[in-house]
Amino acid sequence: MKKVIYLFLFLLPSLVEAQTRGLDRLLLPTTPRRYHTQKNYQRLLTIDRDMARRRAFLDMQLNLNPASLTQDVTIPVVVHLLYKAGSDTRNLPSASDIRQQLDIVSKDFRQTIRIQKHKADTEERFAEKNALDTRISFCLASKDLSGANTTGVLTVPTSITTWLADDKMKSAQTGGSTAWDIEKYLNIWVVNFPDSISGYAQMPAGPASTDGIVIDYRYFGKKPNNDKTFPYTEGKTLTHLVGSYLNLYELWSETTLCADDGVDDTPIANAPTLGNVDYRFVSTCNGNPVIMSMNFMDNTNDNMLYMFTNGQKRRMHACLAENGIRYKLVQSGAAQCSNGNPNAQIVQQNPPKPPTTTPQSPISYRIYPNPAQVNINLDLGVEKGGEATLTIYNAQGGIQASRTYKVTEGSQSFSIDCSSWVTGLYIAHLKVNDEVLTERILIQR
Repeated sequence: MKKVIYLFLFLLPSLVEAQTRGLDRLLLPTTPRRYHTQKNYQRLLTIDRDMARRRAFLDMQLNLNPASLTQDVTIPVVVHLLYKAGSDTRNLPSASDIRQQLDIVSKDFRQTIRIQKHKADTEERFAEKNALDTRISFCLASKDLSGANTTGVLTVPTSITTWLADDKMKSAQTGGSTAWDIEKYLNIWVVNFPDSISGYAQMPAGPASTDGIVIDYRYFGKKPNNDKTFPYTEGKTLTHLVGSYLNLYELWSETTLCADDGVDDTPIANAPTLGNVDYRFVSTCNGNPVIMSMNFMDNTNDNMLYMFTNGQKRRMHACLAENGIRYKLVQSGAAQCSNGNPNAQIVQQNPPKPPTTTPQSPISYRIYPNPAQVNINLDLGVEKGGEATLTIYNAQGGIQASRTYKVTEGSQSFSIDCSSWVTGLYIAHLKVNDEVLTERILIQR
């Protein structure tokens, strides 16, 4: 027994040194990073009744009319630094710190070498799916709303110490800082969140008045590895959130187990990945696919996040290319990087624009169940009779099924047999008289 103890004591310094060198590989995070993008989406669904339809229509457009960027684009960014009035501002990120964070995001989006760190890169051929250069970069805006020079950074005193994921930080009227024109700028709010929230993004087609990204101070920018947020210290939290802002779903779903993320070259995942995982780490979904834990849209430690796939690249391109939902963002005259004063000034925000409202539809409908297995049912209510055409597209954009029904004033129900369809994501396109409605449907066995 003494020999064993002596041997352990002899080896202890080497074991400690080895664990220290490999800390980012071996240990799970003490406090996991908690994204709230999906929870925010579910919250917005209760506020904006038409958002689900707009999102579904956007996904259908992407599948039917994919588009690519034909040139490099730069997205101008406005950063709102919100802090408690009267508190010490010396620890706020400077404009140079913020530029460093945006440089990290730009480098992640514009990598030109296929990084290979994980055995799955070769064994699962993930490296071949690693997209080279999405042609998307980010910079601090150089012009403000009036056309005057700006650093692109606003330091804004507020009466709030800790914010919640309720979008109140996005308006001066609720104690925050009002967004600059969302068609010209990507707005990012840096705030103090409780430990249960690290940040969230609003995906395209949400309410205009709350569009943008919110991130906790602790996860913003590059930090030393002895920081309390280790292993999330390399600035990848914002890369992930920008991916959501540019229409990428996270690899996992919090509402539907093993849901498809709408990208054909990412494996189906059942949960976010924490820590750094070895090969072969698989999901519990059909076929037990190996998790793409190095994908920016997963939640692995920062040192092991290093790729978007080619499919994710195409999806982001469709968002920014001509006729894409964020096309105007890269066409604005504000897309010139700011190299001005590294210290932003406290500014008074302009009153927010009143949110636009969508007129009530004369049509009510429900497509269910979702996920579906045997039948897809349609309950339809209309104010006047006519024709209704339900067309369902598969993930490749082909027509899976199409039915035209004669409808009368009031309520009626229809059904389509889907028992022979393969598992995956489908888009239901419902045309009733002159109105078009869309929904995403998951077929799951």
